[in-house]
Amino acid sequence: MRPPVPYQVKEEAASLRLSMTGIQTDAHDICGMLAQHDGWIEPRLELRKLAEPRRPLES
Repeated sequence: MRPPVPYQVKEEAASLRLSMTGIQTDAHDICGMLAQHDGWIEPRLELRKLAEPRRPLES
């Protein structure tokens, strides 16, 4: 039989679990934002390919 775990250790473990859950949520949100930006970039690249070529800027 294991000895009982002190209350402070249980509190710290619960706090660590909440922090890890928050980090996981943040990482998920960042990946979602990157995917959304990637979705915006692709059509713009296609439009740029269809655009008429421009004259180079003169120095």
